Amino acid sequence: MHVPDVQIELDENALTDSDGYQTPIGSLRRIDDRLELHVNLEGQYRTYGKHITVLTGLPMCAQRNSACFLKWQIVIGEGDEKRVLYHVDVSPKTDIL
Repeated sequence: MHVPDVQIELDENALTDSDGYQTPIGSLRRIDDRLELHVNLEGQYRTYGKHITVLTGLPMCAQRNSACFLKWQIVIGEGDEKRVLYHVDVSPKTDIL
C-alpha cells in the first residue's frame, strides 16, 4: 500500500552489523536491494522469526553484507508539519544501578 507523504526514517546512529539471523524482532534490515522488517510468526507448533520485505528496488548492497537498524519511525509530512505515526526502538537496554 502506498500512502502519499508517508516515509520510513532510519536512525543511522542505531545501525549495527547484521549476519541476517541475529536481528532483533522489530528491527529493519537492509540487504541486497531490499528493506525488511523482522517479525515473530506463530505457527501451529512453534514461534519463529521471519523477515518481511517492506521495500524493494533499492541500490544493491555489497554481496553478503547487510545492516540492521534498531531505531526507526514512520512519519508523514516534512519540517514543522512532520508527525511521527509510529516509532520503534529495539536497542538493548542497560540497567545502571
